[in-house]
Amino acid sequence: AAFAPPAPAPMPAAMPPAAIGGIPDIYASNFQLLPGETIEYFAEGDGFFLGTNMFAKIMSWWASFTTTITGGHIKLGFILTNQRLLVIQSQAAMCGFTKGRNVHTIALKSIAEAKSGLERQCCCINTRLVHVQSRTYSYAFVVKKFNDQQLQDFVTRMSILILQN
Repeated sequence: AAFAPPAPAPMPAAMPPAAIGGIPDIYASNFQLLPGETIEYFAEGDGFFLGTNMFAKIMSWWASFTTTITGGHIKLGFILTNQRLLVIQSQAAMCGFTKGRNVHTIALKSIAEAKSGLERQCCCINTRLVHVQSRTYSYAFVVKKFNDQQLQDFVTRMSILILQN
């Protein structure tokens, strides 16, 4: 009888979007929770961000508009669990003729720093930034539909998780 290695443990089933507290399916379909893992936080980023000044914002809006009307998108998802950080990026152009997807996973033990920022132009146009630094990589993006309280909540949650690990 030949030696047969033991069968690998089955991977957990992909979570339905309803099980992850409203995270859009474009992100939820790209990862699986590990045993004992729970989602702590979710934020969506602006994939068209070029800068905080008015000219850069107008260029970003125009790029977003033309990409959307031609059936494309650039989406960034930032999912924080009790075990890791997932950064998911999805891109599509020309009604899906060209597609790309990147999923980065970072162990919480390797996260060294997390911060947020707010830049304001013309007294009323706000840009809210999130930055996470791990031992090997740096992630920074503009978050959509965030207010100041949500930015504080993000920094507080990241601080707790960094201190626990």
